[in-house]
Amino acid sequence: MLLKTRHLALCAVFLALASGCSIPSKIKLPALGYPEAIYTIPADNPAAGETAMVFGFTEPPYAPGVGRSASLDMAQALVQSGVFAGVKMNPAACSQSLQTLNAIARHAGCALFICGNISYYFEGSDFAAAGISQDIRVFKAGLPQPLMLWQAEAREAAAPIARTDYILFHSAGAAAPPTDLLLERNSAKFSHMIRDLPPSG
Repeated sequence: MLLKTRHLALCAVFLALASGCSIPSKIKLPALGYPEAIYTIPADNPAAGETAMVFGFTEPPYAPGVGRSASLDMAQALVQSGVFAGVKMNPAACSQSLQTLNAIARHAGCALFICGNISYYFEGSDFAAAGISQDIRVFKAGLPQPLMLWQAEAREAAAPIARTDYILFHSAGAAAPPTDLLLERNSAKFSHMIRDLPPSG
């Protein structure tokens, strides 16, 4: 009888301790590919061996600064993937005329230039999904009228993981990923597109 009482007491202690155990949750994002919508690609890929200029992306009025972050991420993704021989940043906004941007890029010795726009931006939380939608256009510079080579739109969204309670433990849940991460993922998609499409050979 005493042994059974001790077993019951130990079980009660174990359940009391285990009920406070927490298993952290981790949000899994899908593997990176190409942008979700590709509207234009060139007949031949002119990127190799050239220098490109990335201009400051335009942004929604409710998200000041996100356009600059997106353009910096774009430039970094291009450098990391080795798409171009060189990448230059210019804070001039893509809202300027194409003729003006074309002249700036040509004066800087760039064969191509990139413009982008953030059409949707939402910072997630423990309860709301994060999301961002952006597009880019890549132009050949130095012509009387810049020639558009690539045009695409990339979208990222990720929801938080809610806390789940079980008998012996609970899953702690996780907040939605930061939009900075989603921006980086979109930039990588654009970079992959410029590097791979159209296929060489």
